Amino acid sequence: MPRTAKKQAAAGCTRERILDAAVALFNEQRYGNVTTAMLAKAAGLSEGNLWYHFREKRALLDAISERFLVQCAERVAIVPKRDGVLAQYADYLHILAKEMRDFQFMYRDQADYGEHSAVLLAKLPTIYRDTIGQFRQFLDAMRLEKHLNLPRDRVEPLAANIALVLRFYMEFAREAGYPAVSADEQIAQSFASHLSMLQGALTPQAFAFLQKRLEAA
Repeated sequence: MPRTAKKQAAAGCTRERILDAAVALFNEQRYGNVTTAMLAKAAGLSEGNLWYHFREKRALLDAISERFLVQCAERVAIVPKRDGVLAQYADYLHILAKEMRDFQFMYRDQADYGEHSAVLLAKLPTIYRDTIGQFRQFLDAMRLEKHLNLPRDRVEPLAANIALVLRFYMEFAREAGYPAVSADEQIAQSFASHLSMLQGALTPQAFAFLQKRLEAA
C-alpha cells in the first residue's frame, strides 16, 4: 500500500476510534459534561491529536449525526407486511429501541448542545414524516387484522402522538427531573407510555402480546 494510502487509512481508523469514544461518553456522561480531556483519554490520544481530527466539539456532533442518519434510514425503510402485524410491530420497536440506545444523548441532551447539526436538521422533516407514516401503516394493519378498534380518522393523530412520545421521552424525563435511570429503563418507560395510548383501542389479547414482547426485550 502506498505511503499516502496508509496514512489515510490510519487517520480513518483514528477518526472512527474518536467517534466511538465520543458516542460512548456522551451517552454515559451527557454531552455537556464531557470535556476534551475525557474524550482524548477515552480515545487513547493527546488532546492535540484529538483536535487534529476534530477542530471542535460540534464537529464530533456533525460526524455522529451522519452515523445516526445511516442507521435511521434503515429503520424508516421498514413497512408492515401482510399477516402477523403484532409481531412485526414488536420487532420494529426493538429496532427503534436500539437506535435510541445507540444515540441516547441525541434523544436526551439537545439542551446541552442547542441546535442539531446542519446535516441532521436538513433531514429531520423527512425523518419525522416517514416515522409518523410508519406508525400509521402499522396502526392501519392492526385495524385490518382486527387487533385495533379505532376510527380511521384517529389513526393519523395517534401515529403522531406515538412518534412524539418516543422521540422526546428521554428529553422530557431529564428536564422534568425524573430520577436518573439507565437508557434501557428509560426506553422501557417510553414504550410503556406509548402502549398506554393504545390500551383502550387494542384488543386485550393484542395489548397483552405487545406488553409481553416489549417487557421480554
